[in-house]
Amino acid sequence: MVYIGTGSLLSGTDIQNTQTQTIYGLWDRGDGATITDDRLLSQTLVSATVSWPVPPEEINYCAAVESETSENTVRFIAGQDTPNWSGSTPHLGWRVDLPRSGERLIGHPQIRAGRVQFVTTNPYDMADLDRSMETGAGSWILQLDLASGGNARNPVSLFDMNRNCVLDDNDG
Repeated sequence: MVYIGTGSLLSGTDIQNTQTQTIYGLWDRGDGATITDDRLLSQTLVSATVSWPVPPEEINYCAAVESETSENTVRFIAGQDTPNWSGSTPHLGWRVDLPRSGERLIGHPQIRAGRVQFVTTNPYDMADLDRSMETGAGSWILQLDLASGGNARNPVSLFDMNRNCVLDDNDG
């Protein structure tokens, strides 16, 4: 598999580019086949604000935990679709469109713990004070399943979302 993202942030004109950018996981079978959109599983990235309970015994366990709930805006893939890798017209990978106009991948995707991780940013958000205050604005650290482009929670999250100093299924 080859993992890439579209968009750039190399010149002043890049900041004004608000086209939808995409992250791809492409199966390079080595046969010279052209990969078209209809051969890619399209995954949908959504945002939600989620609250997790913090057990009383863990409040102040980590210095940053001082309340009974932890609230964060998170992104995840809607649905549990997986590519069809067999048959006469198998999927040749997956694609995930970044949801905010102007958002793009920065740096190189990293492979870690069976996931592809990457950072996105949106210079268009940063250049507009009103947009920069909207939910979902700014930069994101994202992780997707290597094979499907779906949610990467196997076996558990790599981020301590409920801030209890434990990586487990309670981290969404």
